[in-house]
Parts: sequence; structure tokens; C-alpha cells
Amino acid sequence: MGVAVLLPLVIVVGIAEVAVMGTDFFLPRAMVPGADTAQQMKIMADQMRDASRHLPLLSGLTFLFAPFATGLTLAPSAYAYRALTDTRAAASGVNYNI
Repeated sequence: MGVAVLLPLVIVVGIAEVAVMGTDFFLPRAMVPGADTAQQMKIMADQMRDASRHLPLLSGLTFLFAPFATGLTLAPSAYAYRALTDTRAAASGVNYNI
């Protein structure tokens, strides 16, 4: 259920991040295990520098999509609760919708 509900949103967010960051940001860097540590640190610092330029826009996208993700995550349990309480109220004859 969660995958079916959230997968379209995750795909849209992923496409938006690729559009903002560019496809070459997500390509693997040429880091060789056991290679020079200073060279690896330089590659990671360059990658962080590239990401920091786009961070304000990525934060805005996160704030834009967060309510949708929260609603899609919490709505099924809220509707299940509503369905269960309405059924109990009808069976007991008590009106809980005051």
C-alpha cells in the first residue's frame, strides 16, 4: 500500500532533483578504493560544493512536496479510523458526530 501511494511522488521528486542538479551530478565519481586519501577528499569536497549551490532550490522543493507526502502517508489510517468509528456508532446507536 505504501509503495503504491508514495511511489508516484518519489518519482516526481526524483525527476525534479535531477532537473535541478543535472544528470552529471548523479553519475559515479572516479574514486578508486585504496587510492590517495587527499584526492578522494578533493572529489568529495567538489561534490559538496556543487550540491551547496542548489541547496536553496532543493529545500524549496522539499517544502513544496512535504505536505503531499504527509497527506498521502497519513490519509489511509485516518480513513480507516473513520470507517471503524462510524461502524461502531451505527451499531451502538450513539451519535459521535456532534
